[in-house]
Amino acid sequence: MSGDELLGPPATGSGASPTGIVVYENSISFLKTACTVTPRNEPATLPTLDNYLLSMSADSIVTAIVKSLELRRILLELSSELGLANDPSLRSVLRTDEEAIATSLAFIFDSKSQEDAVLHLEGDSAQCFLDVVQDALDRGFLMGPHSLKARRIIRKLSEISDSLPSSLFITGVTGREEHPMFGGGFGDIYRAYHNDQTVALKHMRYFVRGAELRRIKLKFCREALVWRDLHHPHILAFIGIDRDSFPNSLCMVSPWMEHGTVLNYLKDHGHANVDKLLSEIAQGLQYLHSRDIVHGDLRGANILINQDWNACLADFGLSSFSNTTTSMHTSNRSGSIYWMAPELITPERFGLKFARTPASDVYAFGCVCIELYTGRPPFSELSDAAAMFRVINGERAGRPAGTPAMSNILWQRVTECWAENPATRPITELVVQSMAWPPKQESELEWYNSKIVFKPGEWIDLDLLDENRSLIYAGKLLRQQENSRNWLTFLSSSPDPTIELHVLLFDHYLVMTKPEEKDGVTKYYVVKRPIPLDLLTLVNFTDPPIQRSAGNLYGGGDNAGVADSRSLFPCTLYHNARAGGSHILYAESAHTRAEWKQKLEEALGLRRVRQESNKAFELETLSTDTFLVESPMKPASYEQDILTGTVTCSMPFNTTDGRGLVAIGCSEGVWIGLRYDSRSLRRVLHLKMVTQCAMLEEFGMFLVLADKSLFAYHIEALVPTFPQDANAPQQPQKLDDKVEFFSVGSLLGRTLVIFMKRKNIDSVFTVVEPSIDRINESVRSPTQVRSRIGFRQPKPAWFRSYREFFLPSKTFDVVFLKARIAILGTTGFEIMDLLDFKRVIIPQREDLRLANLAKRCNACRPLGMFRSTDDEFLLCYNEFGLYVDRNGDPSPSRPIRTIEWEGNAERVAFHAPYILLFDNRFIEVRHVETGRLAQIIPGNNVHCSWDGRGRPSDSNEYRNPEARVHAVMNAPDQPGRPAPRAIARHVFQLVPTIPLASPTTPPPPPTTYFTPSSRMDDQ
Repeated sequence: MSGDELLGPPATGSGASPTGIVVYENSISFLKTACTVTPRNEPATLPTLDNYLLSMSADSIVTAIVKSLELRRILLELSSELGLANDPSLRSVLRTDEEAIATSLAFIFDSKSQEDAVLHLEGDSAQCFLDVVQDALDRGFLMGPHSLKARRIIRKLSEISDSLPSSLFITGVTGREEHPMFGGGFGDIYRAYHNDQTVALKHMRYFVRGAELRRIKLKFCREALVWRDLHHPHILAFIGIDRDSFPNSLCMVSPWMEHGTVLNYLKDHGHANVDKLLSEIAQGLQYLHSRDIVHGDLRGANILINQDWNACLADFGLSSFSNTTTSMHTSNRSGSIYWMAPELITPERFGLKFARTPASDVYAFGCVCIELYTGRPPFSELSDAAAMFRVINGERAGRPAGTPAMSNILWQRVTECWAENPATRPITELVVQSMAWPPKQESELEWYNSKIVFKPGEWIDLDLLDENRSLIYAGKLLRQQENSRNWLTFLSSSPDPTIELHVLLFDHYLVMTKPEEKDGVTKYYVVKRPIPLDLLTLVNFTDPPIQRSAGNLYGGGDNAGVADSRSLFPCTLYHNARAGGSHILYAESAHTRAEWKQKLEEALGLRRVRQESNKAFELETLSTDTFLVESPMKPASYEQDILTGTVTCSMPFNTTDGRGLVAIGCSEGVWIGLRYDSRSLRRVLHLKMVTQCAMLEEFGMFLVLADKSLFAYHIEALVPTFPQDANAPQQPQKLDDKVEFFSVGSLLGRTLVIFMKRKNIDSVFTVVEPSIDRINESVRSPTQVRSRIGFRQPKPAWFRSYREFFLPSKTFDVVFLKARIAILGTTGFEIMDLLDFKRVIIPQREDLRLANLAKRCNACRPLGMFRSTDDEFLLCYNEFGLYVDRNGDPSPSRPIRTIEWEGNAERVAFHAPYILLFDNRFIEVRHVETGRLAQIIPGNNVHCSWDGRGRPSDSNEYRNPEARVHAVMNAPDQPGRPAPRAIARHVFQLVPTIPLASPTTPPPPPTTYFTPSSRMDDQ
């Protein structure tokens, strides 16, 4: 296939057609179309795009790639001028073009002639090609073999052209110390600062000339390119390349490792953690090998200890790709002899050429094990020549003596790493498995999973058998005995006012238990609701110790160093949840308290990192500062005209001309704007007390409930299309007043609107159906209007009456199901058939054994119901969730049927496979099938503005990547700044960030809500 075929046919447009190869032609075509949709930009932009088509055409695929960098920059500038910078359609088209460029790069890498053309590039052309390939790698467009080929061609072109990809370079390095802190064979390490971080500058010495200087530059280039692509907890991070600190030379920048090398650490702190460090070194080495990279110089001096006291591999100057065919002459065999595998010392004896391999790294790892246990590598007491002679004659160092003793398992692994035949050495994956740290982690989790006991009715699925679960710390703490006879006093008959707890710190929960042994079996009784780390705050770990006595705990002294048997050291935690609050635990020594604080901080940091990379949803802004409410700290009496009041509702929709819009309602009216441009929001309706809005896209109708009056507007009256339809009705229709709420949806093929009015204690429902014929008739024969918000009724009416009914109870919401509706009210969930008005209340409450559950349901407010499995549904109340079967009975397949929420939910939304519960302090995201907590999104004054209803149904909702939930919260406080006169309310949508279902696993049935069972005469 030729490059022309890969890149597609030449672009065509209104101007002259280019000849040759053009990249980004889809994006250019998109922008030209956008110009025609927005005519004011056409005169200036269309000729510009045509000129770029001509000037950016190329006669070869390599030249086209070179020109693509400049063309992409130009297109992004034009898209910004057209107001399309954040348009998802443009982003999709750009991605398509960039994938095509990646395909063209793959073609170049597979063609010897094309690769030769690349390696003849010089100057700016070489720089542009390097930048394009590096960008494709960084964005994941080149995978597998082509990723490796891309890195090789970057290395070759960098060496030939004396250039590096621009993305490697950084600026802003300051404060370099005058003298180096450390020195090596060809370079020095200086300390400096970058972005308020202490960094290390690795500077190559250029005191040589000719071939030696060339070799040093090539070594620098190779190390930078290899190191730049490495990202792992046990690999020293690469920050970038600095070209400003030293005249006419470069240096590599990495975080400053204050704790030095692993050898320094073990010398200063002892060998208690040596196995942990070896496990971390093995993990770093496995990561390199998984990326087909050989370290080539693994030894203690190249292993550093980071700020978290973990081992990190460093110095990649001898690193190479593991399946490279390039050999190196013996005279260039850098590296220390004491860690060299026999096939590197005498490759001819093995029928090989000199080449570092994963197997030679594994041999070096065995030497590192000896080095860390003894402080010296094998045979270090001998000269280089004597050590080489021992190794090539099959001799190996003996098992280390002394303390700590090397375990039998580790010594066996070391001897395997030293196998004479490289092919028989273990791969690093097996080395890591055999050195898992801590070694008893799995058995501990299984132990606790079977021994933890919850209070009746308060079980939480801790998911301790998940393969990624870990126990970070466990130990004894104390808390004050509670006075009343409760779970604690039931577990303990001791008169001591303190109770000993066994506290478990997992990577996701903090669990306080009281161990009790009976008949030789220890059980761990949970004394307080487990605290998700996402909702845990460390309040105070510095209060002075208090004295433990036979009476109550009381304060004593202010000497934090007191540690006698009767002193206790307070640790104050806060659980930011409905059933949470402050917890004061006591350690028996200052050292124990400090250790708990360190482990808690470590767990919280680890949780934040994992959640950031595995979160179910991320926030995408719809409005930043359009909506303002009065600040309680500084009343804005003289700025009342800028206050919009609180946001109450929102709704995304599309117009007939393809615009993606969002409507946002608040106390002072309705704003509408482009979905991805918050600056475009404009007030289109000056109505008071807007509480709900909805869009019937098929009918072009916008519904809004304001001050309990329900209005319908033709969308053309609010956001006209271009060209504007002069016959579109401008006057709204008022459906009714004194309306409490309304709901829209589809039922048996009909689009319906249901609204409720209250009459004494009764809830009176009216069901209407929009008529497309009546709407079209009003468009053909518009009435005269005085203003957009006038209320004179045009004829004919846009809605026809469908049903009316009432319920003798208070109701809160109506949900459309597959063939019926669910009415949420004080009686629970009432499932009703609109054809005959037959109804049934769920959950079923006839069973006297469920009297306590029925009482709990009656005391809580129903919020929503969702299908969890083929045969189950999850009923959501404000405090808990309940699984029921198709008959509405509590699910018999679950021994624990309820899930207690962390917050007090005021509303629930659904984006398969998650439910989102809205507390005013956070959004609680849980998996609908398991009920497990997946994510906590913190905020201030959080509310749901759209729960996903009212949009066209999606039969593939479990794989829909679009946002289906909107929310609003206060803008975060700015530290150090005075309180604002008005508080901005941020409106945002929650966008899924990870696959919602496996592509090979069929999703649950598409009907999300309750499907009536045969017991309820399902049709």
